Amino acid sequence: MVYPAPLLSSIASAVGAAILLRQYIRSRRLFKLVFALQLLDMLVGQALEFYASASGWSVAAYKVYYFSSPLSAALLAIGVAVLLSRRKFAAGFTLYTLIVAVVLALRLSGATVDVTRLEELGPFVGGQAMPESVRVFSPILTIPSGLAIFALSIIGFRRFKAPEYAAIIAGNLVFMIAGGLLRRGYGEAFLWLELLATIILAYAFIVSRERKAAR
Repeated sequence: MVYPAPLLSSIASAVGAAILLRQYIRSRRLFKLVFALQLLDMLVGQALEFYASASGWSVAAYKVYYFSSPLSAALLAIGVAVLLSRRKFAAGFTLYTLIVAVVLALRLSGATVDVTRLEELGPFVGGQAMPESVRVFSPILTIPSGLAIFALSIIGFRRFKAPEYAAIIAGNLVFMIAGGLLRRGYGEAFLWLELLATIILAYAFIVSRERKAAR
């Protein structure tokens, strides 16, 4: 069965990324570029989810999908840090992300994928077709990324009362709920919540700007 939600999510990510890249070219604000990269990373996963619902997974496509997933959270954390002018944190977290991503890529290159699970679950597979030796690396990125996103966004909202920080918190919460539903077997709900989270985050990224705290 072909599911429309991943296609709609892909369109939302592509449109958002195009607007952000245009904003970056005009303003040269680094956080606009990082947010654009985050949406492009999500676009990869969402396009592959749609491909899987239409044609089924290939092992190579699934490995790309699995690699892109935790990077999305890391890029969001880096983007919020840059938006808040936490440059040292952003630089350190970027280095941490690169190291984990390299190790994950090496593990993925030789991993044996459970093809039966791929065929059974289609776009709802998440990480369930990956061996535990690979899956263990995803939380190493997603957990600290999620904590950083919430902490930095709360700091930003308390300081500036700006809509982008509230929207980032909301979008990240929706993604967390979507991931929890996926792990419990509610795959279609995951796809629709992914679309909602993508729209919320794209809005947050587009309206984001450097601000000064009110006195």
